[in-house]
Amino acid sequence: MVDDNADLVGCYQTLMARTDEVIAALRELADGHHAGGTDFYYKVRDGRFNPMRAARMAYTPELAAILIYLK
Repeated sequence: MVDDNADLVGCYQTLMARTDEVIAALRELADGHHAGGTDFYYKVRDGRFNPMRAARMAYTPELAAILIYLK
């Protein structure tokens, strides 16, 4: 069985290959969420994740961390 969800596959591959970098990015997101709450969530979603996905860029540790954070 092959997964068709490009976000899930990209996130998983990046997490496996660059675990420490994804964790560091998640820590930054957690700090931002702690300080900004819901407003921070929407800024990340609308200002970072959506534009990165629209550009169809390859998964980076930052993008993988954002996907995990948004889910």
